Amino acid sequence: MAVFKQKVLCWTLASATFAGLIYIMITVVFAVVLRTVDLIAIGSPDIEISRGFHTQWRSHQAEAFLASDIIVFIGHMITLIFTFILLIYVSREHFVMYMDTLKYYRRWLMVYTFFEFCFSVFEFSFYGNNTFRLEFLVFIWLYWLFRVAVNILFILVIQSREEEMKDEMAMELRFSEKKYSHSYA
Repeated sequence: MAVFKQKVLCWTLASATFAGLIYIMITVVFAVVLRTVDLIAIGSPDIEISRGFHTQWRSHQAEAFLASDIIVFIGHMITLIFTFILLIYVSREHFVMYMDTLKYYRRWLMVYTFFEFCFSVFEFSFYGNNTFRLEFLVFIWLYWLFRVAVNILFILVIQSREEEMKDEMAMELRFSEKKYSHSYA
């Protein structure tokens, strides 16, 4: 069932899908940069958070944070490659050529958004009340929250675009079945 019919805000579903793919590319690149910085920080033995924790704050959570960073980093890279491929398809091909790819992308994006949300909840639940004492944690927390909300909206846009493509395909098939006879026959 399509949530949006033909338009999202002021865009057609095709242009909203294209804009959403560009949005996903930009935010995933930024997320990869944040995860890379986090992985570098985990690797450094003398990390200190100013106005934060004055003890070995990550001694019992270092392995869990490292594992979650690696898993989410791999998810980011898969999403980045998949989005890039789909962006090429959407900009160059007829919609029939990427209908199945868009369906698989929507499914992947649902799983990716869910796992990213779960790992973010895990990481920020560790910080607890200290999340709102540190500026960079507040920024990252708001960034992930915004991303999850917009990713869910984009999943709905993709679902609506899939329905629109199915309708267009049905219309093309319906009108292509007419048999035209030649005038000399």
